[in-house]
Amino acid sequence: MNTKTTFIVVGIFSIILLLYIFKKPMFKKIIGIIINRNEGGAKVVNDPNDKGGLTKFGISQRAYPNLDIKNLTLEQAEEIYYNDYFMKLPKIVNPNMLYQVLDMSINAGLKTALALYKPSMTVDEYKAARLKFYSSLSQFPIYKNSWLRRLDVKIV
Repeated sequence: MNTKTTFIVVGIFSIILLLYIFKKPMFKKIIGIIINRNEGGAKVVNDPNDKGGLTKFGISQRAYPNLDIKNLTLEQAEEIYYNDYFMKLPKIVNPNMLYQVLDMSINAGLKTALALYKPSMTVDEYKAARLKFYSSLSQFPIYKNSWLRRLDVKIV
C-alpha cells in the first residue's frame, strides 16, 4: 500500500469513526428540534385536515396503527424516529442537510425525502426541492406556514 492509499484509508476510517461517535448526540439534537418545534411536542392532536389521524410527538396513528398514541412517551417516539427514519438515511455529514432530510422523511415519508435528496446538493438546493414538493400538494394552503417554518432551521 502506498502513502496516498494509506492516507485515503486513514481519512475514510476517521470520517466513519467521527460519524459513529457523533451520530447519536447529533440525532438527539436534531430530533429535539423536530419534535418540539415542528411536531408540537407531547400534545395529542387529531387534525381533521391531516390524514395521519391521532398524532403525538409527530407519530401518527395511521403510520403506527398498533401503537397507543395517547400514551406514547418521548423515549418511545425518539426510538421510532431513530430506528425507522434516522438509521435508514444515507450517511450525511452536514448537520443542516441531515436535519432537512430527516425532517422531510418524518413529514412527507422516507421515500419522498430520499427521492428529493442528491448527495451533491447544497442545503439550499434541498430546501428548494422541499418547497417545490410542498407547493405541489393540495394541502399547501392549509399547512403552508408550518411547512415553510420547517425549512427555516439552522443546526450549526
